[in-house]
Amino acid sequence: MTTVRLLIVEDTAAGWGIRDILLEQGPATFLVESVSDLAEALSRLARGGVDVVLIDLDLSSDSHGLSSLTTLVQHAPDVAIIVLGGGESHELALAALRCGAQDCLPQGTTDPARLEQSIRFAMERKLAERRALSIRERYGAILRTAPDGFWLTDLQGTLLEVNDAYCQMSGYAEHELLSMHIAELEADESAEEVAWHLLRTVTEGKGRFESHHRRKDGTVFPVEIRVQYQAPDDGAIVVFIRDMSSQRRVEAEIIRERENLNAIFESSPVGLLLLDATTTIVRANAAAVALTEGSEAEFLQHRLGNALHCVHSAEDPRGCGYSAECPLCTMRYAIGAITASGDTMRPTELPLELLRNGVPTKVWMRVGAGSVIVDGVRHVLLSMSDITEHREAEEALRESEERFRRAVVDSPMPLLWHAEDGVVLQASNAWCEITGYRREELATIEDWTERAYGERKALVQADIEALYGLKHRTYEGDYAIRTKSGETRIWEFSSAPMGRMPDGRRTVVSMALDVTERRAAEEALKKFSLLAHNSSEFIGMCDLAMQPIYVNPAGLRMVGLPDMVAACQVMVQDYFFPEDQSGIAEDFFPRVLREGHGAVEIRLRHFQTGQPIWVLYSLFSLRDARGEVIGWATVSRDISERRQAEAVIEASLREKEALLKEVHHRVKNNLQVITSLLRLEGARSEVAETKTVLDEMKGRIRSMALLHEALNHSGTVAAVDLREYLAALAREVFAAHNTASSSVHLRLDLASVPAGMDQALPCGLILNELLANALEHGFPDGCSGEVLLELHAEEEGRRVRLRVSDSGMGLPADFATRQNDALGLQLVADLAGQLGGTLEIGSAPAAVFTVTFPANHK
Repeated sequence: MTTVRLLIVEDTAAGWGIRDILLEQGPATFLVESVSDLAEALSRLARGGVDVVLIDLDLSSDSHGLSSLTTLVQHAPDVAIIVLGGGESHELALAALRCGAQDCLPQGTTDPARLEQSIRFAMERKLAERRALSIRERYGAILRTAPDGFWLTDLQGTLLEVNDAYCQMSGYAEHELLSMHIAELEADESAEEVAWHLLRTVTEGKGRFESHHRRKDGTVFPVEIRVQYQAPDDGAIVVFIRDMSSQRRVEAEIIRERENLNAIFESSPVGLLLLDATTTIVRANAAAVALTEGSEAEFLQHRLGNALHCVHSAEDPRGCGYSAECPLCTMRYAIGAITASGDTMRPTELPLELLRNGVPTKVWMRVGAGSVIVDGVRHVLLSMSDITEHREAEEALRESEERFRRAVVDSPMPLLWHAEDGVVLQASNAWCEITGYRREELATIEDWTERAYGERKALVQADIEALYGLKHRTYEGDYAIRTKSGETRIWEFSSAPMGRMPDGRRTVVSMALDVTERRAAEEALKKFSLLAHNSSEFIGMCDLAMQPIYVNPAGLRMVGLPDMVAACQVMVQDYFFPEDQSGIAEDFFPRVLREGHGAVEIRLRHFQTGQPIWVLYSLFSLRDARGEVIGWATVSRDISERRQAEAVIEASLREKEALLKEVHHRVKNNLQVITSLLRLEGARSEVAETKTVLDEMKGRIRSMALLHEALNHSGTVAAVDLREYLAALAREVFAAHNTASSSVHLRLDLASVPAGMDQALPCGLILNELLANALEHGFPDGCSGEVLLELHAEEEGRRVRLRVSDSGMGLPADFATRQNDALGLQLVADLAGQLGGTLEIGSAPAAVFTVTFPANHK
């Protein structure tokens, strides 16, 4: 038990008697000091260390009655005061309580329990008063977290501010409610009636009435509305809205219950018990019976503790004695005093442990009692209310204070709660994270301004000091702050008053919004606007309906429109030639809407001359801050001159391609003439060696002629597919060297390899020599077999491999010696070198010749 430090201000023997009674309780319970006059009491209180003062208002030396009490309250606002002598006069006791005393005792009180109870009660009441004052001051400014709905409206009834409680009531989000009109939420009143109420509020200053509001889902709920007009510069109306749905249900239940009761006593929603001097219950109403979930029969003619099924405290386990710690004993003592003297018991909150359905349940009861005369005998009328929910609400309020502190700390935006003496009460995590400073480094406003503003500290600190006089939230604008890392950030500040601390200090919460990127974007937008205005290219924007909203001066000049007004009167598709309009509107714009951007070469039309203007039309989607597409923008370049140049180049290219094809055709014809002359010459000669040489020459010329024919028939005159060219050449070589009755077969394994003429011609000559060599030397005397021709790209297309192999007789033993004298093989080696490649001759029994060369070799 905590020791109570007590000061008795009394100049009679009664005061010394009270001192002796209290000292008997032991120094662990009371430390008692005594003085005989008010001046001495004030001097002692100035030194501190006093919890409770007991004062006699009839001091003989300097008695000033209630003035003495007022002086004590002013000099010791945190000390509980008990007035001695107030018990004899109800009027004096009430006046003393109004002047600031916490309790009154009759002069000459000697009951130790009564004295101790009064002292404890006075201390608890003083503590409750201080706590209530602190809570009222601190939470007066945070209406947004109040359980009742809150509006701030202008004089026309448009909502300017709402709190979370009303958002939950109505089902609307805050951004939906802002800028709505009261009439849109009213279910009972028309717009004209709402306007009348607003006018009446402005005229009378405040008002209170009941109505019905409509939720977002269309349901209607009853509300109690309290309005008050504030008249700052712009005028505003403060509205508190209480959802009366629960109350209406409770009221309806009470009304139904009252209809079933026949007496005022029975209809009371408060538990009422009529007790005799022995605390036996003579009469109980239904509400009292319901407190213990028992029956009326269990109440009547039973003692109070038994009827309530009270569980005594550990201090008085049997309920047979008295303990100040036992709530039931407190009630018994008060009831005994009432029956003896006719006094009253002020409403007192007591924690009781009741047996409900056999289970001990802790509840809080508000208990009051008064004297009543029944049949000439004094009885006690005891009122009891279960205030458990109320106490839980108080606890919830304390928890909400902690939640408020956590809300500041965990706020996603930078918040700083500070007092007028410069102390930083709380800084949010976001404030510390963005600036890089720890909370220990921001203990005071001076610490913050020194670190964030440097040489501008004095100017900013003057602005901050002016905030403590605020009456409502204010916008302060942008400030450039410096973070711990040296980075400069732009913060947009606003501040709001947060009431006073228990010690009287005014507090303010400053809220910051980091707008560094936004300000940079706004500056970039200004630069973009300047750039668009001065650009030589067509820059325009339109909405999703393809209605133009901006065309820069260069765009106006390009299409021959006089000004922006004229440009915005023409739909976007009408800027294009009629033949292109459907494709633009039905295909191109929807595709850009899906993909985000796109480009196309298309014709705009000049509105004055009708001439086409070829442009590279680049289009991209415009999005709002939420990322939703709101329109399109284009940056288009005039490419008319380029298109004209390309047309000239294309015509010239077609002419050159035609000429080159004609050259290839004539070269092929000339080579065929040469082949015919060689065939005729071979027919005239009777020398075998001459015939052989002429046949070899015809084969080589045939490979060249076939290449020119392939180039003439290909899509391009500069390149040929080696697969098609070599396959055709191989078949012709086989046809020239292999008779129909021969059993030597050609097998092709060719991949598609593009090549220019400088690569295709050597490859054709190489293949002619290798196939002729295989057919001539690999299969003598009509032997059967197979010749395999392979063409593949290797090393990811960087090199090409051409291979000819056969299953014939293989290479002779003296092949290396004869190789130097063979013209065909020397020609193959030279051509491989011309391709920048190598020739490899296989060592297997069958003959294998492989030429490897770089792709696209020049």
